[in-house]
Amino acid sequence: MEQDRKEAAAWLDHAEGRNDAAIAALRAIAEKQEASGDESDYEIPAREMLADMLLEMKHADEALAEYKTSLKSFPNRFDSLYGAAQAAEMAGFASQARSITRRWLRLATAEVRRGQNWRVRSRRWWRRSKVPSLTGLGFFPFGYPALTCRAFLCATPWLERR
Repeated sequence: MEQDRKEAAAWLDHAEGRNDAAIAALRAIAEKQEASGDESDYEIPAREMLADMLLEMKHADEALAEYKTSLKSFPNRFDSLYGAAQAAEMAGFASQARSITRRWLRLATAEVRRGQNWRVRSRRWWRRSKVPSLTGLGFFPFGYPALTCRAFLCATPWLERR
């Protein structure tokens, strides 16, 4: 919880124009996270936040270096790959930007396929189940008897991401 407050304070410093203090605070948090090695304490790595902040400040070279460091600790993070591709393009490294973008697209494609496979399996389960469909009554979209929240989410995968 304390780390979240420090991250929020760093972003507040950035918003108020105290960029050096914000960068120093996020860098300290990132080093502490990497030293502890515990991934469960946070959702977005502080190193990625630092890179996002640097990219927002138009320091593309530094941002790219931070994204690469973040990807070493947390490989295949969707947002880190996206940010690294943006930073590489902004810094003028076109071939590196293309390479990172390809990696990002492979990851995105795999995520979509995984989601579609889950939807296909859930559709098969509903077809085999003896639960009556209430679609004719106008209650449920896509022909699914959405008796649980999870069942409704299988019919609307874009909601599952949140």
